[in-house]
Amino acid sequence: MNLKLANWNKLTLAALILLVQPAFAQNDDANSTGTKPVEQSTATSASRPQSRTQPTTAQSEINGNKIALEVARTRKEVEHGLMERESMPEDHGMVFLFRPSRPERFWMVNCLMSLDMIFVKDGRIVTISEEAPPHRLGPPNRAPLYPSEGPVVVSEVIEVNPGYCKRHGIKSGDTVKLTLPDENEKKN
Repeated sequence: MNLKLANWNKLTLAALILLVQPAFAQNDDANSTGTKPVEQSTATSASRPQSRTQPTTAQSEINGNKIALEVARTRKEVEHGLMERESMPEDHGMVFLFRPSRPERFWMVNCLMSLDMIFVKDGRIVTISEEAPPHRLGPPNRAPLYPSEGPVVVSEVIEVNPGYCKRHGIKSGDTVKLTLPDENEKKN
């Protein structure tokens, strides 16, 4: 009986070592500089999902203000947008492409920060929803829609930091120059 107990204890100890060892092992996923990859940031996946692919980027210019933009082309990218972002640099944002142009409205469900939404059709600003607040309380079907006056036909919607339009004198009727990675989609 002592032999069986001794063997059981050895197996138990071996199992514990296998379970505990990864916690003390060196991080093989760290790159050569010793920093962790983006996917292993300190934020949890529930609070801040990470993507393994880099977003497609574009450049926009409105009244001499250059804005670096992530591009949302697919339905999934459009639906997710800037949800769960806590902040972004001043001259950054996201552009949503609608080809062909169509009536659109946006909501702020699952957003953590307010945003200015610039609704654009064929290189001109149709309307702006400034400092649209996040919708955190209540069911999504009760979230306000923007623009509040109803859907507008757009070819693009650009989302930037709250108050950006006011700080930079951007208004309805202004020209938007949008340069996309695919030169066939360059809009003036």
